[in-house]
Amino acid sequence: MEWTEIAAKAVPYALGLLTIPIKNLSIGIWNRLMHDLPYVKGTYQSSYQFHLKGGDVVAADEVIRVQKIGRWIWATAEMRAPLTKRWKIKGEIRGTYLLATVESATRKTLSGKGFILLKAIENGSELSGHMTWIDSKLGAIYSTPYVWKRLDKEDQEG
Repeated sequence: MEWTEIAAKAVPYALGLLTIPIKNLSIGIWNRLMHDLPYVKGTYQSSYQFHLKGGDVVAADEVIRVQKIGRWIWATAEMRAPLTKRWKIKGEIRGTYLLATVESATRKTLSGKGFILLKAIENGSELSGHMTWIDSKLGAIYSTPYVWKRLDKEDQEG
């Protein structure tokens, strides 16, 4: 066996060994930068006061599915009662607070756009705060207490 054949077999092996420390270092840096973040990922249930077109206020129930990468979250909220609606949520976690925007997943109008400010409790098993949104059909701005309660507690990271 010539030295070029030996080198050709040894180089991939050596590179593989070098990637392990680089991977561990990058994971360590990532965890260090994100150490203050609560575990906000998974499925949540929420209830809040929703204003119907006639101005009536009713209790609304939603299921929220949250994805998270670092400090950023993307979620979909599906209202199941009293109406069927779907919302897109995009935001950022700062310390224990989630600051996010919400908008209709199907309509591109001003109606249904708003803001969410929630505080994570018990490492993200519950988020509590307020939601404010625009209803351009009724010509009003609404705000309501807004609470997310984790449904998939078995997936909760400590």
